Amino acid sequence: MKNLYNKIKKSSSKLIQSVFSNFAREATTSISQLLLTPLYISRFGATDYAIWLLLSAYTAFVVLSDFGLSTAVIVNLRKTGLYFDLRNIRLWQQFIRITFSIGALFGVLILGAVFRFFTGEGQLHHGLLFYLITSILFIVLAFQILQQHIFLYRMQIVDSYSKGMQFLFYIRICEVSVSALALYLHAGFIELLIINITVRAITLAVAKRNFSHTKNLERNSKDEVKQCDVREILKPAIGNGFIALSVVLGIHGSFVLAASWMNPTSLIALSLTRMLVAPIRLIAGALAQGSLPYLIALVTESDARKSIQFFSKYLIGAMFLISASTALVLFSSQWLWNFLAKGTIDYSFNLLIFFIASVILDALCIFRLQLPTARNQSLVLGSCYLMTSALSLILQLQLSATLNVLAVPVGIISADIFFLILSLAFVRRSK
Repeated sequence: MKNLYNKIKKSSSKLIQSVFSNFAREATTSISQLLLTPLYISRFGATDYAIWLLLSAYTAFVVLSDFGLSTAVIVNLRKTGLYFDLRNIRLWQQFIRITFSIGALFGVLILGAVFRFFTGEGQLHHGLLFYLITSILFIVLAFQILQQHIFLYRMQIVDSYSKGMQFLFYIRICEVSVSALALYLHAGFIELLIINITVRAITLAVAKRNFSHTKNLERNSKDEVKQCDVREILKPAIGNGFIALSVVLGIHGSFVLAASWMNPTSLIALSLTRMLVAPIRLIAGALAQGSLPYLIALVTESDARKSIQFFSKYLIGAMFLISASTALVLFSSQWLWNFLAKGTIDYSFNLLIFFIASVILDALCIFRLQLPTARNQSLVLGSCYLMTSALSLILQLQLSATLNVLAVPVGIISADIFFLILSLAFVRRSK
């Protein structure tokens, strides 16, 4: 009985640490956006800040480069216990090569998309050389984020996920502090990007130095490890990739698409509203992503019944926390809007309500996908989620003429409801 109690206590402690470390890092990102936005607007102006947001959204697609392989690789290595030295594991090396190859392809496509957008009618506020340089710098920043993610995957494989997230939290604090100082000292557009790249390069070097000898777990032979291959996990990897792509389409793709028909003022209003609902998104994201390492551990122990029971109770608690964060956002939204916009853009309560609904529905969709992801069985639902995310973009364009800015959250809401209905139908069919 005592051993069982200690085991439950240890598992609960790991879960709480995982959720809290996810929350701390995402909260830092969200708060930093709120604090830095007035500095960005006062330093760059509305037009250049809109350009900054748009380039950030474009290059966010580079982070998709692992295209679902990461989770599938982690599940595979943890299930078999084959992770004593990642440098000698063929599956891990294939994952790294594929990830950076896809990242390079995304980089080329992004450069082409940026060139086409900013050479369009009325869009060329700077010279083409400016857009080329800034796009390349944003792509470098995105590759550095990808390296941070790979560092976190390594830590998760050796059962040190919370420790990795804590280190990334400290890195984020450092990045935000340096950015704030640079903006306060009137750093220019390109200078700020170079400063951010330098800071991330230093912190990545520190991570590599300090965590290169992290504890390794060994349960099977080295020869057996070399038999692992990417082809063995192709289906779940594609499903996970579709989920990752869907999330990026919902957050960044909708913003990029909105930029094609919104003016800069409306685009910033859209961005400000998304910042206001960020606490809801980050709490939901921390709860969902924080539970995934725990679920993977349960599933790899072949305890399917326990994982379902745990997740059902966990979801109830998660929705309570999400509801509390929603109340907090509603209470403080107008004050925060006035702080961020400095009276330049009118506050829209309707836009806020629709975005809150879209974020909560997004959270429900992500929670629905956690168990299939932990079991490496995400292909069908991942395909459905990608289809409905594409539908949200189509709806945005169709509704833009009548709903204006509201077309963005309404498109997301409609697509999420459709996905949840499809997922319920899939559950009944699988029974």
